[in-house]
Amino acid sequence: MSEEAIKRRIRYAKESAKKELKQLHHTITNSDNEIICFTATFGSFLERKIRVIVDKITDNDIELIKKYNIISNQTKEIWCKKEDGFECKIFDKDNNLLDHL
Repeated sequence: MSEEAIKRRIRYAKESAKKELKQLHHTITNSDNEIICFTATFGSFLERKIRVIVDKITDNDIELIKKYNIISNQTKEIWCKKEDGFECKIFDKDNNLLDHL
């Protein structure tokens, strides 16, 4: 697959994730796309730092997200776009796996 096709798939995956979170009444703030693609905030008590990828969650993705520092009312998440939706891994500030969808 060409680099342009991969970029297009990632861009579509990010927009799909944002749309899903907006429907759940989250406010979206774009990030620098180094590790985190965007932050989704719900009210004043929950902030989700989200990395969006396609195809497969790799060990490198998990290593990157675990190095990212957050505070206690935040989560750091990997959302992997699959054909039928998203596979998600959610970590707390101590890198405990909270959820795996």
